[in-house]
Amino acid sequence: SENVFPFIIRLKSSDEQKKIYQYLIEKNSSSILLFYYLSNISEYLLRQISFHLIEFGLKNKISKYIIKHILQNIPIESIIQYWHKQSLYKIKDFPWEFFNINSIEQYNSYLFSIYFLSSLTDRQQLDSIFHDIKSSLIDYFPQLQAY
Repeated sequence: SENVFPFIIRLKSSDEQKKIYQYLIEKNSSSILLFYYLSNISEYLLRQISFHLIEFGLKNKISKYIIKHILQNIPIESIIQYWHKQSLYKIKDFPWEFFNINSIEQYNSYLFSIYFLSSLTDRQQLDSIFHDIKSSLIDYFPQLQAY
């Protein structure tokens, strides 16, 4: 059927996406437009690209203002989830300066409300970010330790 419809592109597995992504990054690491284009292809690539853009910003290879602009419409939860699961960085080291000034306050509010006022789905999302929710919450809200 590929010969009959050569214009149809089959979906790639996540392993294939990783290989393609790695190849493109190696060949075009300085092309911000390539990152922007790839980020619209899949959720997986979006998370990975966001993480790499932040890394480039930390290494001063790309301006933080450009990264802020690119990341402004990306859900911070997905970036944090990738940051926490796929990198060697700790969640406390998350570079909030790449987001809105009040991002850390919004995120703390998000954590607090999900933990205490959440539905099962919201808690599952939180579980996917933190393996030990109680310890993580105490890290962010030390005043809760008494409870």
